[in-house]
Amino acid sequence: MVNLKTDALETLFSSLSNSAPVMILFTNEDGELIYSNTDVNQNLVDSLSESRITFDHSTWNHFSQTLDNYPLTVHVLLSASYVTHQIAMFLLATLFCYIVSVCIAYALFRRNNRWIKNPTYHIKSTLKELEGGNLTARCQPLPVMEFNGIGASVNTMAHQLQEKIRNEYELSIAQKNLQLEALQSQIQPHFIINTIYSFITLNQIGEQETLNDAFYSFAHLLRYVLSRDNGTTIGKELDFLNDYLSLCLLRFGNRLAYRIECEDSLRDLSMPKLLLQPLVENAVIHGIEPSETPCMLDINITRHQDTLYIIIEDNGVGFTPEQLTAPDSIGIRNAETRISLWNPGVQLFIYRLDGTTIQIIVIPQTNEDRR
Repeated sequence: MVNLKTDALETLFSSLSNSAPVMILFTNEDGELIYSNTDVNQNLVDSLSESRITFDHSTWNHFSQTLDNYPLTVHVLLSASYVTHQIAMFLLATLFCYIVSVCIAYALFRRNNRWIKNPTYHIKSTLKELEGGNLTARCQPLPVMEFNGIGASVNTMAHQLQEKIRNEYELSIAQKNLQLEALQSQIQPHFIINTIYSFITLNQIGEQETLNDAFYSFAHLLRYVLSRDNGTTIGKELDFLNDYLSLCLLRFGNRLAYRIECEDSLRDLSMPKLLLQPLVENAVIHGIEPSETPCMLDINITRHQDTLYIIIEDNGVGFTPEQLTAPDSIGIRNAETRISLWNPGVQLFIYRLDGTTIQIIVIPQTNEDRR
């Protein structure tokens, strides 16, 4: 049983109904009406499952919320014509204010045109020269104090810009180029294109649950790749690879199976971000994609004594030494370079054994690394 004090509700909702055409209804868990701030009929109650309701020759927008601790649902119906009217009035008021502002600005401009025209043109000419690359351009002293201050600010900006370019521009551009090259080598365009095509296919065949999971994996993948952090942990890198391979499954289906294994104690160890992705991608592109039979990709991270081993195995067709040195194998060279910069003691081995391609990163560890 639910006891509603309607007098209190009438007082509470009267201010709302006075300021806007709104109906407020309460229904119980069986959908039965137990309170309304206005007279309604059963047809209206039966229509509460819809978002737009026609009642009393008017259209109403319907919003509902079930209370957490009570078996009650609150329904709020707001007149659609009232909302449209309010929006129209707001737009008209905004347009009116805009027109008035333009007229006032134009009138002030016409009035003060004589003393602002020449300084404005001079500052504009100076800015145009700066935009064209002439960083030596400077504003001359101007008779109007306000414009003279603007000209001084432009001169200061141009001087600081020259110093900034001299000190940091070349270094900044070099860093951006390296970041772009690294990004392009990590996530190849064909992977993104194939993933998008897979999204389209899933949508067409109505696999909404699989499509939603794929979207989440793709979002996690992009957030990880586009983050500005250069370092990461083994756990985060493996989570990224799990998203990457789950998206590959959309394309390869039962031709690809994968397994990722890592001791929990190793997941917090630091490593460069996206170090393993080009190795996994080479296994997919050169080993699994050309294969006509189902393949298994294993990623295993383990530690023996003072050495950490990252092992990537696949039983695909493998790739030849010529493919490793081909232009599209930039991911391998990128991984080797990053490994040498990260820790010269780390080694990368790639070989083929009994129909299995094995890529191993061997990382010697110190006591500090183990912590």
